Amino acid sequence: MRKILLPVLLCRTLCHAGPFAAGEEPKDVLAHVKQVYSTLHAVHITASISQEMLVGGQYSANSADYELAEKTGGKYTLRSKQGDEESVLVSNGTKTWKALPKARKWAAIEASGVADSDDEQDEGPPAQRPDFHKNIRDLLVGRYLVLASKGEQPQFVKEGRYKLGKDKIDCYVLRVTYKNAPHELWIDNSRGVVLQEIEVHPLQMGRAVGQVTATTRVKTVEIDNEVADSVFEFTPQASWKEVEMLVLPGETQVDLTGQKAADFSVKSLDGEKVELAALRGKVVVLDFWATWCPPCREELPAIDKLRAEFGDKVQFFGVNDEDSGIVKGFVKKHNYEMAVLMDSSRTVHRQYGVNAIPTVLIIDRTGVIRTHFIGGRNEETLRAAIAKAVE
Repeated sequence: MRKILLPVLLCRTLCHAGPFAAGEEPKDVLAHVKQVYSTLHAVHITASISQEMLVGGQYSANSADYELAEKTGGKYTLRSKQGDEESVLVSNGTKTWKALPKARKWAAIEASGVADSDDEQDEGPPAQRPDFHKNIRDLLVGRYLVLASKGEQPQFVKEGRYKLGKDKIDCYVLRVTYKNAPHELWIDNSRGVVLQEIEVHPLQMGRAVGQVTATTRVKTVEIDNEVADSVFEFTPQASWKEVEMLVLPGETQVDLTGQKAADFSVKSLDGEKVELAALRGKVVVLDFWATWCPPCREELPAIDKLRAEFGDKVQFFGVNDEDSGIVKGFVKKHNYEMAVLMDSSRTVHRQYGVNAIPTVLIIDRTGVIRTHFIGGRNEETLRAAIAKAVE
């Protein structure tokens, strides 16, 4: 989420009222859109996005609903829903909640929200982003900064009226081209926010050709002083179950620091059953790795050295999803003594949202994840993080 920007620009945005002056050019309308979206200090949008695909005479369609609310101070509310699959992420700036309504599960984290980068996105409207927060923000806000800044050949199509709740909003309807794809934008005359976007682009699948039409329709929109703090609070339904840790679909770069470690029960490479809950009271290091992974192979000697160095103070476990024969041969060849947990079904990987390796989690005696490393770290960094959990 962007920080509070220039008060002068913000005042211009809020003080602008009524339709654009006669003789307004398409570029002036886009400049106003860019000004509005780049100076927001609070926003609350609900929208539906539908896609229709016609390729080789075959038609298919899908749709999803999204909600984005952001405010300075690390406050945000994010929802995505496709069919009956729904994900929720909320932060009031002090506490963060996650929920999967269909599964009736929720989790609370004593940590504030983390703001996104202020850098303007350069790649334009994305089809999909790996990060849950950034994906929704790009879909409902970031794409319009790009289209307003880099859209080519802007032209008025018509003036229209868009139904927003019970109101009918006067709009300028513009068409711009971005990366050879036309985008039709319905822009609120008064506030300069985009209420509808229709994008059409060609698609080829093998020898079959066709096109995809993506339509974004805003259902509600509030900006700046219109956004209330009550939007950033979460109350689970009585029938939902609180869990210690929850990873939402799409959270491939999630930071689990400060969360309770999810319990699991798996067998080690030697066939022994290992339950994380039974290790409560000890510091535990989980190293997710694979024999084929160069950064993992580079980091493993340091991990095994630290295992010997900390001795009984820390329990070290490698977590591997490969064939046990491959792992046994690799461990024997390199004389590693760290216990390896076999996760061939990737259950533990999914519990912890591990989609990149090496990933190292350092869990303290109370079962809280104190450090979450994604990617290789040097020996000194690992030692310092483990030592801090041992204190």
